[in-house]
Amino acid sequence: MKKYFCFFCLSVLFPAVIYNNAVWAQEQSAEQPVLTETVTGADKSDGQQEFKTTTDISAVNGTQEEKSVNEDSVNTVPGTDSGDDNWIRASAKLIGAIWREGSWEVFAPLHAWHNREAYPKYKIEGYNEDPWGFGIGRYRMDYKNNRDGILAIGFSDSNWHFEPLLLYSWEKIWRDRRDFFRFSAGYVAGFTTRKEWHWCPIPMALPIVSVEAGPFSYSNTYIPGLGKENGNVWFSWASVRF
Repeated sequence: MKKYFCFFCLSVLFPAVIYNNAVWAQEQSAEQPVLTETVTGADKSDGQQEFKTTTDISAVNGTQEEKSVNEDSVNTVPGTDSGDDNWIRASAKLIGAIWREGSWEVFAPLHAWHNREAYPKYKIEGYNEDPWGFGIGRYRMDYKNNRDGILAIGFSDSNWHFEPLLLYSWEKIWRDRRDFFRFSAGYVAGFTTRKEWHWCPIPMALPIVSVEAGPFSYSNTYIPGLGKENGNVWFSWASVRF
């Protein structure tokens, strides 16, 4: 029961944490305009000084009003430049946007075929190639007709043990998304964990290809292996989008 409880916590808390991080980042970028003043002096011939004040207004959402300011007088506020965002914050923003803007999708693992050239017959006979399980996620369509999403799946692995997946997916769709039959290809990236590896998080990135009919998809990937009796598994699953 502990492993099922851990998977439930990951599948529920992971999107929630990412969502909170994305909201925090959005609030940081939407703070009130920053006003900075630069004072420059110019000596006049009569011994008096003339002072000129230039106000630099940084508008909300990263846009700026046109202004003429001496380059030496520009003040930089740390954290307001998008270039300061690291990949963790960028990933949090992306996943948070999918969570807020996306729609629901459910998954069902179908088959895990072990390459007969990579495994002896007696091991093939002992492996589970019907990975019964269930998954749920969120997906969204972008303006280029591509689809990305986040998902959590749990299923029975080759050794009949529970295996969870937490993934980000991206797919390029050929033909208009309003067409009933479509073809798509892309990748998934994320983490898994297995009993024989003491439940340590294992990063993964795999290519995927899919055939789609309306809201239904049939997707496939191939898990490469290093030598004999390692990896070399063709994995397929079905999904329904709402």
